[in-house]
Amino acid sequence: MLPKSIDDIFYWFHRFVDRSNLRIEEIEVYFRFPDLDNYGISHKVKYWICAYICLLYIRQFSLHEYYTYQNHTGMPNLKDDKQELNAMLQSIPFFTICLKDVMSNKKFLKTVGLNTIVKERRNRKTSFRS
Repeated sequence: MLPKSIDDIFYWFHRFVDRSNLRIEEIEVYFRFPDLDNYGISHKVKYWICAYICLLYIRQFSLHEYYTYQNHTGMPNLKDDKQELNAMLQSIPFFTICLKDVMSNKKFLKTVGLNTIVKERRNRKTSFRS
């Protein structure tokens, strides 16, 4: 699951955050952990999936554009439907929380090799600033 654009990232993030698209019971069925009692942990599983998607968001800024049509960090396309647009808007605060959590874990970012990208973007004061 490696996204090609910011649109892909927000599609997957919205899919996991929005309860009408993916119910908690479905998460428990698809993402089982054998040593854990799955009852009541689906919110934690949803959080960690969303944190992974935020890590993929940071990864987008490290990709090189080899062709002129590639734009890994372009603005996402907004939905025409007002309900879908409102749902996306409602999920932004949770996206920000997950992104800040991922960015604050410096040891983890160094392990996955994305610490330099975060430092560069913070110094430039653009994009994902916490």
